[in-house]
Amino acid sequence: MEIESSELVISINGTNESTLTIRIGESDPVVGIVRNCKNLSLGIPSKNELQFTRVSTDEVNSPPLFPMRTGGLLNREDESIRRLDEAAELAARYKSIIPTRPDSYLDSKEGASNYDVYQSTSGCYSLPNVTRLGGICWACAKQETTREHCSPKWLADYYKVEPLVAPILCGDCNGYFGAAIESRMAEVLRPPITRISEEEWILIVVWSIKTALTMSLASGVRFHPSWLNSLRNGRVPDGFKVYFDPRLSLNEQGFNYGVSKFSDRLVAEGAFLFTLSTPAFTMCVIREVGNSVEVPLLEIYPKIYSEPSVLMSGAFADMHQQIHESISGQITIPNDLPLRKQAPRS
Repeated sequence: MEIESSELVISINGTNESTLTIRIGESDPVVGIVRNCKNLSLGIPSKNELQFTRVSTDEVNSPPLFPMRTGGLLNREDESIRRLDEAAELAARYKSIIPTRPDSYLDSKEGASNYDVYQSTSGCYSLPNVTRLGGICWACAKQETTREHCSPKWLADYYKVEPLVAPILCGDCNGYFGAAIESRMAEVLRPPITRISEEEWILIVVWSIKTALTMSLASGVRFHPSWLNSLRNGRVPDGFKVYFDPRLSLNEQGFNYGVSKFSDRLVAEGAFLFTLSTPAFTMCVIREVGNSVEVPLLEIYPKIYSEPSVLMSGAFADMHQQIHESISGQITIPNDLPLRKQAPRS
């Protein structure tokens, strides 16, 4: 990509020695932005796919830097144009950041799957900014929501860390899950975990799926709305596997969790993956849509106390990445999310 005296020239090499050349006139605000940012992301559609790529004025292989400032472009046409011109003029002065997921800005096709691993431990946390979920209860479809502790309140309180909270359930459904599941789990799953009864294992299955769904929703994951409704009506949704292992645990006070955001095709087929690790246990909730996936944890549903055929290797984030890649069939790039310092909690 080159900026000539009167225009921006973008050349993309294709197959059979063909080259796509795009010319943008100097008066276009895009040229000013590229002049200061030195890179540009492109989406190129064809009949069957949408190809994304990045071009740069520099010969670099590292993730691109993007200028960033707090604010946004307004919808009013005149104001948007003014803000865009201002952004182009001042781009070089903004703080430069690497995108949260570099792989989503590099060469990729529409339909990619990715994952994130978050944490809330004694020193710091990296919880997501909760998106708006429409103001409808995901368990009963009532036009009402309350603040739901998606990461169990008792868990965050016990380790004195930041909880994950989102408007997902109405007051009635929030109260139902709290009384039927969370109050019991607060007693059973606090360390040290001792002998677990048959009835408690069944509750752990329901609790694991409910926690996986609510924490995933709060983290921007899409899935079928009937799954939480099934739990609300006392049924385990079809197709889920639950792994829960007190022998593998987190070596920090608090919790880590992983979510997977699969492609539209896999979401439509019902793929799902969630992992959670605390100082007392590590668990995984999965819904396969293809080949069987190996998980290095004790399976408790639908098989009962089935030992893993593979052993845990690496860190918690590595486990989530390996399972994610097995489901999606795509190679991913490990991702470190920005951390914030924990506020003192009593």
